[in-house]
Amino acid sequence: MQTQKLGPFHLSPGVSRGNALVFFFAALLSIGLFTFINTIQPYILTEHLGLPESVHGRVSGQLLLWQELVILLLVGPLGALSDRIGRRAVYMGGFFLIGLGYGLYPYANTVNELIGARIVFAIGAAAVTAMLATVLADYPQEQSRGKFVAVAYMLNGVGVLIFAIVLTRLPAWFSAITDDPQTAGQYSLLVVAGIAIVGAVVLRGLRGGVPEAAKSSDSLVSLLTQGMAAAKNARISLAYGTAFVSRGDLAVVGTFLLLWAVQVGIAQGATPAEATARAGILFAVVQTAALVWAPIFGTLADRLDRVTLTIIAMLLATVGYGLMATTSNPIGAAAIPLAILLGIGQMSAILASQTLIGQEAPEARRGSVLGVYSFFGALGILFVAVVGGNLFDSWTPAAPFILVAVGNLLLAGWALVVRLMGVPPATQPAETGG
Repeated sequence: MQTQKLGPFHLSPGVSRGNALVFFFAALLSIGLFTFINTIQPYILTEHLGLPESVHGRVSGQLLLWQELVILLLVGPLGALSDRIGRRAVYMGGFFLIGLGYGLYPYANTVNELIGARIVFAIGAAAVTAMLATVLADYPQEQSRGKFVAVAYMLNGVGVLIFAIVLTRLPAWFSAITDDPQTAGQYSLLVVAGIAIVGAVVLRGLRGGVPEAAKSSDSLVSLLTQGMAAAKNARISLAYGTAFVSRGDLAVVGTFLLLWAVQVGIAQGATPAEATARAGILFAVVQTAALVWAPIFGTLADRLDRVTLTIIAMLLATVGYGLMATTSNPIGAAAIPLAILLGIGQMSAILASQTLIGQEAPEARRGSVLGVYSFFGALGILFVAVVGGNLFDSWTPAAPFILVAVGNLLLAGWALVVRLMGVPPATQPAETGG
């Protein structure tokens, strides 16, 4: 089958330039939609539910726990389902449910109602999580994989920056108009819900149907079993481990860094809306660093063995998260270099993980393998939510950063063992980077 190119990217057979551009649009929105619910959460807890700061860490961890339990249960089956009904249908449904979750969130009056809205959001997030990883593995040819993944995650970063810099200011803007913090919160989240619904419509432009090599009449249980059995390959099992750690990394930045920053801002005399905006700036610094670093690391990914790349990435992440744990004021000027290193470490771990699984996942069961990969990612977030949330309240706000720094260091050791074993890759990246 004839293949197409989009700029420097060699696309897989059957993937058009339009399909790739629509996927890049989805990448632009996906992580911003995932993280904004955590960014706005301190505002909702304070202004809508009236909860004291002393319980914010526990409640945030509880909400993240429910979200990740749902994702944990559904992300594997949804990945396998995409091997049956196609990526597009699952992806579109996920965006729609995320929009519905955002629409319900500001109307919750109790923590239990907030959990209910978060569960709706989580069902959509499970679908989008599985499809972001699967389509990212489907669309590029191997010689372009590192660069294609880097651009996708750069767009993730741009989207996060837009949400962090612009949309975190919505409560303050609407408060100035309505003079009612709760109404401002409702308007803010309805805007985000609308963005998600528009995204669902645009995703109609993804490639339809099921990739030819993935067509199967196997049951979902059988497909999931095959995804788990793929871990017999040491490189795939390592990729599952990187999903656990790198997604846990994202949870720390998306939840606990923002919560920590908001609490420090309020302690320094800012209003909740002002503190949320200041936290958004910190988040923007982290994501800008990640954005600038992504093409550098993506080019490196097409030149190095992907396990060697994983060792480097996990060591960078260890440094980034470990150093952030040393500060007492994450919104101070002295924390800016730490935020930059944090962004570099976060992006390195994500790109190394995705390029490794993209190389190793067999095309015939890619949805199933990527579903299991996303399952381990959700498990990592769940671990960080439970352990990190409790340590955040009972020990120090820096505790989640210490936790994931140790996890990244252990993963670097695991990757070194796999490299020394000499397990060959499923496919070879181009020597010149494509």
